[in-house]
Amino acid sequence: MKNVLALLLICGLALALVPGGPAVAAKRVKKDKPEKVERDDRPYLYFTNKSLADFKAKLKKEPFASRWGKLIGIANDYAAKPLSNEKVIGGNRARTAEGMIDILGMAYVVSGEKRYGERAKQEVWALLEQDKWHEPKSWNKGAELPTAECCMSCARFYDWCHDLLKEEECEYFSQRVLELGLRPYLDSVDKHHDWWVDNYVTNWCGVLHGGCGLLGLALYDELPEAKKAADHAWEYLPKFLDGVILKDGGGHEGDMYWRYGVSFGFIFVTAYEHVMGEELPLDPSERMAGYWDVYLQGPDDVYANFNDMNEDTFSGLWSKDSRKWEGGPSSSLNALFEARTEGGDPLLLWAADNGGGGAFDNGISVNWFLWRREAPPAGDKPELQPAVLFRGCGHAVLRSDKLWLAYNGGWISDKSHNNNDLGTFVLVCDGERFIHDPGYDKNDTDKHTTITIDGKSQPKASQASYKAFVEGKKFSWFMSDLSDCYGGATKRAVRSVIMVDGEYLVILDDVETTGTTDIDVRFQTKLKIDTNDTGGVFSGKGKLNIVAATPAVNVSTGDTAGAVKYLSLRAAQPDKEVAFVTVLYPGSAPRVDWKVKGGKGTLTVNGDKHEFAQTSAGWVPTKISGEKVPKPEEPNDRILKPVQK
Repeated sequence: MKNVLALLLICGLALALVPGGPAVAAKRVKKDKPEKVERDDRPYLYFTNKSLADFKAKLKKEPFASRWGKLIGIANDYAAKPLSNEKVIGGNRARTAEGMIDILGMAYVVSGEKRYGERAKQEVWALLEQDKWHEPKSWNKGAELPTAECCMSCARFYDWCHDLLKEEECEYFSQRVLELGLRPYLDSVDKHHDWWVDNYVTNWCGVLHGGCGLLGLALYDELPEAKKAADHAWEYLPKFLDGVILKDGGGHEGDMYWRYGVSFGFIFVTAYEHVMGEELPLDPSERMAGYWDVYLQGPDDVYANFNDMNEDTFSGLWSKDSRKWEGGPSSSLNALFEARTEGGDPLLLWAADNGGGGAFDNGISVNWFLWRREAPPAGDKPELQPAVLFRGCGHAVLRSDKLWLAYNGGWISDKSHNNNDLGTFVLVCDGERFIHDPGYDKNDTDKHTTITIDGKSQPKASQASYKAFVEGKKFSWFMSDLSDCYGGATKRAVRSVIMVDGEYLVILDDVETTGTTDIDVRFQTKLKIDTNDTGGVFSGKGKLNIVAATPAVNVSTGDTAGAVKYLSLRAAQPDKEVAFVTVLYPGSAPRVDWKVKGGKGTLTVNGDKHEFAQTSAGWVPTKISGEKVPKPEEPNDRILKPVQK
């Protein structure tokens, strides 16, 4: 029997290591059901006076000790910082206070030095003296983001610095947070049912339930409204996290807003699990949460800023440059996801120890200390897959030593932040970004590197899909179906992207409209653009040639917004049915030729021969550099693989 079990174990391990073998999801950490904590003593949200000793002992070991020293340095700066006169509504006061109170409160609960707790108290009292933490609007009647941020930081202060408060101060605190935070939240949920309450796409859902719910949990036994708020948060947040952490861990709202909502969601959930002895029904490790956050950062340390996110958001890497407070993956969320993965995860641990914190806590998130399990420092960054698809959000990444491409083939949200940008991509060549996305508040389709029909934007709620995702020996290829993304203007709009030998790209845009001949293919860049008869050249430290192999094109350029410019390709002889075959080639200009005969096309690039066939699904590759390409097949199975431990 032992031999049989050993054989099964070996076979299972071999299967997991076989390239192209089925991807096996990580498993949830097995642990005993936690017991409820006693709530008559503080702290109790994340640890108790008893378990605080273990927490302090953890901080004396690496990687905690060195980071703790940095936190104390920030706490010293904050302790000497004067109060701001800025109001919560209309500025960043709530977020600035959140960072200060978090850092000072944790410094106090661990060290016992009163100057940290007293300065945190000053900041909290300044919030309590404000007139309001929300401002009713036509589209939102009750609580809003500053409400949740103030609630969260006040909750942690009340839990961690409670022994600094006199009885009358506790009563004042309770009444003010009830008026400023809990009642607006309860009004949102019970009276107005504001738009975010059960919207499981928007970050507002996670932030509002998370922040206001935590305050409810901190005052659970002291106010009936607090108990109601915490119970509401536990009702909605598991559904939010289930809705916002998609297949393979991606999200619809872009990495920036996704992190914001998910972080606040888990700030409450981890506390509620600890206090109430409950367990979140969702297992993030089954969806490999955290991998998407790592894969979307390019080799230039800049993110694929899809949806509604600026290009410099999260740029850099905190471990390389501590001035890049938010640089890289989320340190705290990846610490949490790693801790909840059975046996751990080397990639998530690397992200936890190297990624950034938040802008308002100088990159040192207290959540990292709460969520990072006691384990040695992470090693080097594990190797990432050359080709991966995040099925839920529709983001694809193709990478080689020379090239890195990230592509958006998902969904345009009609429930949250969005850009009308399906079919867009960003591209890095030899560490330099050549194809840019203009990012935040640049919603129109013609401001992105995709196909535009009639100059109109793709409508909200448009959904793209993948007809193929294939990794060969000499190529990677995916086929993205955008046919339903143009409001009925297209019978077919399919974008195929092929990375050849990791050296260059072939983009095949196969379009048939319902009548219009206005079909525009654009490429966005911040670099210098020189045009020619077949396309153009983007020039920075290096060069990227954009060559239209077919059809003959009219070439134009223009400004998208700010520093971002575009190169536009339109058919010289417009037709409602056209196939654009475009080669993106770094370095010297390539020799490119396209020939068609009997429904078959041959593309030659510097002697490389690629064959295509015209099918009922449009043009598809059949051979790339002599390697046979399988027929298109929808990628239903997970392509993303966990890093081997």
